[in-house]
Amino acid sequence: FPTHDLLSDAEELNAADRSIEMGEQAEQLIEAFNEFGINAEIERIDPGPTVTLFAVRLERGTKIKTLTSSQKDLERAINAPSLRIDSNIGDGLVGIEVPNSKREVIRFKEILEGTNAEKMHLPMFLGKSSSGEPIVEDLTKMPHMLIAGTTGSGKSVCVNAILMSWLYTKKPDEVKFVLVDPKQVEFDPYRGIPHLAMPVVVQTSGAKKALDNAVKMMESRYSLVREAKQKTIVGYNKLGENPEELYRKMKVTKESD
Repeated sequence: FPTHDLLSDAEELNAADRSIEMGEQAEQLIEAFNEFGINAEIERIDPGPTVTLFAVRLERGTKIKTLTSSQKDLERAINAPSLRIDSNIGDGLVGIEVPNSKREVIRFKEILEGTNAEKMHLPMFLGKSSSGEPIVEDLTKMPHMLIAGTTGSGKSVCVNAILMSWLYTKKPDEVKFVLVDPKQVEFDPYRGIPHLAMPVVVQTSGAKKALDNAVKMMESRYSLVREAKQKTIVGYNKLGENPEELYRKMKVTKESD
């Protein structure tokens, strides 16, 4: 696998400045609650990389609408460009997410080294949540995945993080990539990696052929999984650890089969 020293280290944060900023925002929120007649108190503060979550408990009998209808006034009161209100974050608390004045840069290395993904089949190291917890998801647990967003929102960064996740955790005989790149620049760094099922596809005509082949492979696998009376490829692969059981399920009686 590639070595971790190829990756950039996490950047040091000034914890004291961050703590002061959160304290000031909390005081401003409390003052705003009192000013707008909202009966609430802040129970905890979860600092995240780009936003800080203030967990608020409303006094019994106080309606969520009282808080949400005052959103613009709260933004003005704490001098925030925007904030997001989550009506239920658990334990009967309401979440108020306030953007940090200085965004934390999340490095791939700190997520890779800070989480254990050994039990995941295709782990994706995606970043940090709003509360600062690492986000690592297993692609095999998702029925579908679509990456979408406006220009500059980070789609390419996300795709590269996903590909890097597998280059750092999966060998070429465990996962194969079919990369389609009509722009001819997105996947250029991946030309020649051993995980490619075929060269990076840059022509539209080639993309159709590549995807047709992928569909045929998918349908072939579904047939095998069904015949083996399994629900997933993972379950099918486990049968390979016990060939006799696999033969029985597939009704194989002759060596030629």
